[in-house]
Amino acid sequence: MPRRGRWLLRCAVALALMSLLTGLLTAAPASADPQQLAAPTSMTVSQRSTMAVVTWSAVPDAAGYAIDYDTSPSFITARNLTSPETIAVLTDLDPSTSYYVRVAAVDGATKALGPWAAASNFTTGDREFSLPAPVLTATSDTSTSLTLEWNKVGPRLHYEVALGKDARTVTTTQQVTGLTTVFDKLEKTTKYYLSARAVNAGGDPVTAWSAPVPFKTPESLPLRVGSYNIRNGTINDGGNWTKRRHAVADTVAGQHVAVLGLQEATWNIGGYPAGQYADLAHLLGRSWKSTTYVGNAGPEGTRIIYDSSQVTMLRQGYQKLAGSHANGNWRYATWAEFRQLSTGKRFFFANTHLLQKQNTHDYNSRKSSAAQLVRIVARNNPENLPTIIVGDLNSHKFRNPENAPYKIITAAGYIDPLDNIDDWRGGPRGIAEKRIDADLFTINLYKRKAMRGNYATGVMVDQIFVTPMRVSEWQTVARLDSSGRFIGTIPSDHNMIRATVYLP
Repeated sequence: MPRRGRWLLRCAVALALMSLLTGLLTAAPASADPQQLAAPTSMTVSQRSTMAVVTWSAVPDAAGYAIDYDTSPSFITARNLTSPETIAVLTDLDPSTSYYVRVAAVDGATKALGPWAAASNFTTGDREFSLPAPVLTATSDTSTSLTLEWNKVGPRLHYEVALGKDARTVTTTQQVTGLTTVFDKLEKTTKYYLSARAVNAGGDPVTAWSAPVPFKTPESLPLRVGSYNIRNGTINDGGNWTKRRHAVADTVAGQHVAVLGLQEATWNIGGYPAGQYADLAHLLGRSWKSTTYVGNAGPEGTRIIYDSSQVTMLRQGYQKLAGSHANGNWRYATWAEFRQLSTGKRFFFANTHLLQKQNTHDYNSRKSSAAQLVRIVARNNPENLPTIIVGDLNSHKFRNPENAPYKIITAAGYIDPLDNIDDWRGGPRGIAEKRIDADLFTINLYKRKAMRGNYATGVMVDQIFVTPMRVSEWQTVARLDSSGRFIGTIPSDHNMIRATVYLP
């Protein structure tokens, strides 16, 4: 084609394109550019347990708004909704859950979205329930377990309980039908946190989790021990055993002792062929046992009884004390090795009853018997287990020429929790952290008015000695009224003594 013809063709094409463009421009008004819409600002979130209200500032030229919310900041599984206003209500949320929300303006003509506002993060509150959460109480029966109790919050409910070492992650969970449970196999001296909630029969919660309660397992637990001369059951000077037996049992039961040394516990009395010691154990309940010997063999009235729900007896034995024969009877030292169930710790327990008269023969016998007792304990306790010695020593700090048994036993390394030999002279108070009625005489002679000493402690014919260990409490046990008189039947001519110790 000639050059002029090609030029004319190009002009014709150009004119045609211009005409087409003019038609397109005049066919419809120009729309707003979606990219020119601003992102919403000033976003706020007000949340409850299962819903949240989101607000933001208005965007010019926006016909509405799109809202995404998700538990992930990536919004891959986001739920979507739209709103014509600058407010949206998010529903069906999970309690105590973190969410992310974002908002974008919608173009009125093209329905295109403008840029997303920066995502906002919020956490829903705890689920709201009409019933209050359980109130918890924790105690420890052993050093590696705890017992959790709580109140009943409604009828026909079950409970979920949780335990953990961190208050923020209480995760070890049990479901319980009652109002108590036990967590065992725990660590000693360790702080745990506990929480609980009520659930219905289907397992759905009907209360929130209770606030975590802290509880520290103990390194050790108390052990209560005692000594009690219960008066020979064949002697009727203060009322026979039939009249006194329940008063003696009530006295012992009220002190919750684990091991008790008895003196004058007659082995065979009329109507009670098993003996006073066995009858007392029977009155105290099925868990109570006695050191066992056949017939009249053994340490006669010097016996040990124990609560098998608190301790297990591992070994036992006894030995006649040379030079102690009087009134047709011998005096004995009886002993047993026990394991405290709450801690697993073993200990050695010995009990004796020395001659009582204030003459040279009985004084020498008491002195010799105390020395024999120390040797008997040492020989039968080769592991040097923590040791408790109790008994009616028939000697006290005011005896002449001296309190020989006390001096011999303490010289062997045993400790009197009251330090009673020196206390009245202004000496140290001993190791008992708390004393209850320590000025009461341990003998009462069936006098209705209890006898008290003029010094810091009373006449201690009955004694408790320990190897070094914590003694949190010491008590002379007597049920007295406000005037210091015995209430009801006087159980024995001696008062029971009791100590609360912690095995090392």
